[in-house]
Amino acid sequence: MPNVVFRPRVSKRVPSETWFAELATAPGPQAIGVTGDNSYQALFGREWALEWSVEDDHLRLYQESATHPGEWQRVTSPLPPVFDSPLPATARRVTFCFDQSARIIVAYEHEGVVKVTRWDADTNQYLQNVSFAGADPCLAMDATWVGRIPDSDVLLFYLSPDRQTVLCRVQRETYAIEHELHAYDAPVILDRAYRLPWRYQVLLADAAGEPLDHALISSQYPIRTVVALDGDGAIVAGMYEQVAEAYVHGVHVQGDGLIASGEYQTPLTAYGHTVALDGDGAVHSGLYKPVVTTIEHQVPVEGDAVIHAGDYAGVATQITHTVAVEGDGQIIGGSYATP
Repeated sequence: MPNVVFRPRVSKRVPSETWFAELATAPGPQAIGVTGDNSYQALFGREWALEWSVEDDHLRLYQESATHPGEWQRVTSPLPPVFDSPLPATARRVTFCFDQSARIIVAYEHEGVVKVTRWDADTNQYLQNVSFAGADPCLAMDATWVGRIPDSDVLLFYLSPDRQTVLCRVQRETYAIEHELHAYDAPVILDRAYRLPWRYQVLLADAAGEPLDHALISSQYPIRTVVALDGDGAIVAGMYEQVAEAYVHGVHVQGDGLIASGEYQTPLTAYGHTVALDGDGAVHSGLYKPVVTTIEHQVPVEGDAVIHAGDYAGVATQITHTVAVEGDGQIIGGSYATP
C-alpha cells in the first residue's frame, strides 16, 4: 500500500494571526455503512482522516491500514455529495466523525454559517439540510470516550457568532436545539474536542491564539450499575448519584426479594456496583458516592457471620465493588465514599 502524502489547505485561526491545517482524524468503522455486529470494534475500531486538499479544493477521506499503522488508503465511496464538488474558497474548519450507522458526518464553516452533512435513516441517504450561525465547528461521537454504543450520540461543538459562548448540538435532535456549555467575557477560539476516559474536553484559545489556562471538561459519563438479589434478599434503601446520561441502571429481584426504595440523581459515575445475596440475606442500607480507581473490593461472608459496618475511602474510578452474603449472613451497614 503506497503511503499518502497529505497536502491540506491552511486556514487562519480567526481572529488571531495563527494558522492550522485543514486535516482532521477520527475513529470510525471497518467499512463505511457496514455496522457488522454493532460492536465498538466494528463501528469505531479503525482510524480515519479527512483532508481538504490544496490540490483541487475537494475533501478527501482516508483510512489507516489495519496491518501497517501510519499508512493510509484513500476511500472514494460510499460518500456524501459534499465530496463531489470543491468547497468554497471561503470555507474553513472542516470537521467529521462517524455515527452509529457507520456513516460519515461532515461539517464546516462558511461565511459565519455552520453547514452539516448528515445521514438520514428514514430516507436512507445523506442530507445537507442543517445550517446555523456559528464559528469553529467540531464534531465528535461520544461512544468513542464511553466505549458503549447504545444511547451514544454525535455532538457538534461550536462558538456563537461573537465567539464568546461555547455551544453544542446533538444528532438525536437533528442538530435543531442549541445547548449552551460555557460563556466567556471575550472572544475565544475553539480548537478541538478531545476524548478522555468516560468524558470529553473542549480545548480553547484566546483571541491571540494562545491556549487558555483551562480546558472545558465534561462530567464523567456513567457506565452501568446493577443491583441483583436472589432468593429472599431485600434492599431496604439505596441511592445512585450519576453524571451525564445514565446508560443502564438495572435492579433485578428474583424469588421473594424486595426493593423498598431507590433514587437516581444527576450523574457522576460508578462502573459496576454489585450487591448480591443468596438465601435469607438482607442488605439494610447502602450508599455509593462518586469514586475514581480501585479494581475490586470484596467482602465475602459465609454461614452466620455478620458484617456490622465497612468503609472504602479514597478511590477514583472504580470497576467493581462486590458485597456477597451467603446463608443467613447479614450486612448491617456500609459506605463507599470519595477521598
